[in-house]
Amino acid sequence: MGLFSYECNGCGHPLLSNHATNEINEWMEEGTVIFTDGTIAHGIYDGYGRLEGVETDIFGGTYDYDNVCVWHTPCWINAGFPTERKRSKSADDQGFFYNDPKHDMAKPEVTE
Repeated sequence: MGLFSYECNGCGHPLLSNHATNEINEWMEEGTVIFTDGTIAHGIYDGYGRLEGVETDIFGGTYDYDNVCVWHTPCWINAGFPTERKRSKSADDQGFFYNDPKHDMAKPEVTE
């Protein structure tokens, strides 16, 4: 499978591949996934369904494309560390094929 991504449930921008970021939007590669069993994992998104340092992919090993729940980690923190699953939309630009400055947003202030 090629590059793909899903939109953050907080800001609506996709998890960006760590090969497609710049100094402004680099934070958008920081992902948080809530798996179907309630497990929550964090890591840097590679664009191919994997978070760095997490043993399974963002599907939790099921490859259920219609049941993915992802956040940018700063957005997840600012939303109050939600644990409920909300289906994420597939990203049209696959988190890689976009033109700057489409996703050039400064990292949100973390308000824990």
